[in-house]
Amino acid sequence: MTDSNAADFLPKEGHLKRKTVAQRVKIDDYITVVCSEGESHPIVGMLKASLCIDDANLSIDIRGERLYVVASAKRKALFANCLTVRSDEDILYYMLAICEHIGFPVSDVAVEAMTDVPEMIKKYFEVKKG
Repeated sequence: MTDSNAADFLPKEGHLKRKTVAQRVKIDDYITVVCSEGESHPIVGMLKASLCIDDANLSIDIRGERLYVVASAKRKALFANCLTVRSDEDILYYMLAICEHIGFPVSDVAVEAMTDVPEMIKKYFEVKKG
C-alpha cells in the first residue's frame, strides 16, 4: 500500500503470520474497506473508530476462536488482523506480541474490548468496554 495513512496488515515475523482480512484498505477522512464480508466484518468498525483515538490503543473483538485486533495511535491505524486463538493464553500472547512489534509499552496501552475479555488480560492491560 502506498498511502502513508494506510493500515498495515502486519507483522511479518514467523510467530504472527500475515493474514488478509481485506483486499484494500485506505485510511483517511473516510475509510474504504473492500472485503468479502463487507461492512459486517468486525475489523471495519474498529478501523473507523481508530481515526478518533489519540493514545496508544488496542481494539479487540473475541468471537469464538477468532481474535480481531486493531492497534492505533495518533488517529492512525497501525495494525489490523484476525488471529486464530484457542485459549486465554493465546489471546494474551498475541496482544503482548503486537505491542512489542509496534513499540507500544504495555503500561501505556488502553484496550477497548467489543466483547468480554478473559480475566488474565486484565492483569496486563487496562480494559474498557467498547
